[in-house]
Amino acid sequence: MSAGKTTSAYLLHEGASALLDPRLAKLIGQGLRLFACPRAVDTFAPQAKVELVLGGPGLLAELIERSASVESYNPS
Repeated sequence: MSAGKTTSAYLLHEGASALLDPRLAKLIGQGLRLFACPRAVDTFAPQAKVELVLGGPGLLAELIERSASVESYNPS
């Protein structure tokens, strides 16, 4: 984001719990675009109050297809 590039995050499964992290607001303010699996949000972060776009595998595939680079993070 600091390089002026568009940065998007797609959250699925337990990753949607990151929507409850108060540090996320700062990243959104810096231009982070958030996308998430609707079921993951309903299951892991139903009380999340952040602006995001909900979409399934088709949206994720489109984000990957249109990206210059893709990185995956899995803490487990």
